[in-house]
Amino acid sequence: MSSMVPITDKADPNRYRQRIRDELLGAICQRLPAIILAEAVISTILIAASLWEVVTALQMALWLSAHFVVVLLQCYVYLRYRTNDLDSSTLQRLFIGSMLVLGIYWAVFQIAMFIVLPVYIYHLYLLLFVGALAVLAVALASENLAGLAAFVVPPTIALAGMCIHKMEVNYLVSALLSVLATAGLMSLARVKNRAHIDALALRFAIADLADDLTVQRDIAQRANVAKSKFLAAASHDLRQPLHALTLLTSALHSSQIAPSVRAIADDMSAAIGSLEKMFGALLDISRLDAGVLVPEPKHFHLGELIRRIASEYSAMAHAKGLRLLMDDCSFIANTDPVWLERIVRNYLANAVRYTHVGDIRVSCRSTPAGIRVEVKDTGVGIASDQHAEIFSEFYQIGNPERDRSKGLGLGLAIVRRIADLLQLPIGVESELHRGASFFVIVPVGEAARVESLNTVDIAQPQNLAGLCVLVIDDDVAVRDSMRTLLSLWQCQVVTAADAVQAITLAREAFGCPDALVVDYRLRDERNGTQAIAQVRSEFQAEIPALIVSGDTAPKRLREVADSGHVLIHKPAPPAALRAFLFSALRAKQGVSNAS
Repeated sequence: MSSMVPITDKADPNRYRQRIRDELLGAICQRLPAIILAEAVISTILIAASLWEVVTALQMALWLSAHFVVVLLQCYVYLRYRTNDLDSSTLQRLFIGSMLVLGIYWAVFQIAMFIVLPVYIYHLYLLLFVGALAVLAVALASENLAGLAAFVVPPTIALAGMCIHKMEVNYLVSALLSVLATAGLMSLARVKNRAHIDALALRFAIADLADDLTVQRDIAQRANVAKSKFLAAASHDLRQPLHALTLLTSALHSSQIAPSVRAIADDMSAAIGSLEKMFGALLDISRLDAGVLVPEPKHFHLGELIRRIASEYSAMAHAKGLRLLMDDCSFIANTDPVWLERIVRNYLANAVRYTHVGDIRVSCRSTPAGIRVEVKDTGVGIASDQHAEIFSEFYQIGNPERDRSKGLGLGLAIVRRIADLLQLPIGVESELHRGASFFVIVPVGEAARVESLNTVDIAQPQNLAGLCVLVIDDDVAVRDSMRTLLSLWQCQVVTAADAVQAITLAREAFGCPDALVVDYRLRDERNGTQAIAQVRSEFQAEIPALIVSGDTAPKRLREVADSGHVLIHKPAPPAALRAFLFSALRAKQGVSNAS
């Protein structure tokens, strides 16, 4: 047994300085294909589509040539990493140099756009695009702060300089926001970098203390708590600006804007949609891991559910030249139909995605264990040694470049968690190049206890005029975005940072509010449920309340679930927000009619 040494001493990053630096650099280099893909495809398509009609052919050709050179430089760095013929110090210098070239390239591009396109809307679009690149850089390259700074700082200096040169209010505000945003992103990157270093130091310490089981267990517990706290904080901090951006984009779509600007807004919505899908999938996993979801089993006609799902995917299959077939399914099942539907949908989505010719068949058959629901395809198939791995997070077959159009690699991980929640056996039978058959086995139900799965039609009013909404959120950008969007929806809006301020402002504006939209995590360690209770107590009314949260930590999710309030997660879908406000408006109208 080794001597007991304090964990902090064992996990001191200085003890593993070189190993940590090599590990972090390797992690970034492994992501270079994703960075190269983003530069070569996404950036090219977005900017070319936006500028195609507003720049000359020569200007476009010069930009594409420069862009191609930058992409080749990144490819060269990745090749040198793969060949493993450089020492780590040389490789790191090469990586930082390539990021500096990339940063200077975007700085020159911004300066050129200010000269070629002297229109503020294009400069604003450029600000948003470069800001999105900076956010992506923090996500992909925070392990190397020098390389990240080399990429982020030159465009920021160029943009701020060009804005200051204009000496106009809107440009000066843009320059200030750009500098502040860059400072904030670099601060977040430092936090992430510190977390990466500490996590690696802990990992190496655990390896060194493998013979000391007691210390090893203590380190693992500490690492798990630190990881959970970091993920919760990072999720909340990243969701805040994404939530504000979602609201602003929705407000932009609701405004009268020129077709060219609407096209830019559509591109922004598509990019935001991709981020929302990833956050949504991660949130599903967090909710399932948190244990806040309680299954609601029912006895129902299984064929009714399967036919509805299959009919929704038939058009997608037909567009790929596939046949989607469904065998007779006259069984009655006994499980939660909502979560079973998620399992079958994920199976069908994967079948359509990975089948390029032939058929997809959905079938049900009786087995001693229950009803076996099976989705069988004639797609690419799965090697036997990968059957267990495909139900893991972010595991994808045939997608090393992480192409988002091929999914996120979270669908089957969610299926596994749902199956655990419902206690349903799942599995796959497949051979490479011979298709795959995914199945889930559900309990048999009773005909006498069948419940209908028909959805209720909830007709909604056409506008929200006259609805008084009180928004409580300690983030200024979110408050401003919410005020902009709700005003466009014809609501009367009051925004505040806490409950005390909210009560004061609401009394001055319209008295008792008709609806509350409250962030869960507020300043001074207060939370949304406390704010709702305080406002309701002050006005002596059960005001409809919606909690909006960016947290994914299991403990937070359980707290919100226990409060019983309506909850939506950041970035909040405008449709979900509007649906809540419609229900509040109907409640207000019902009270008025009753009186």
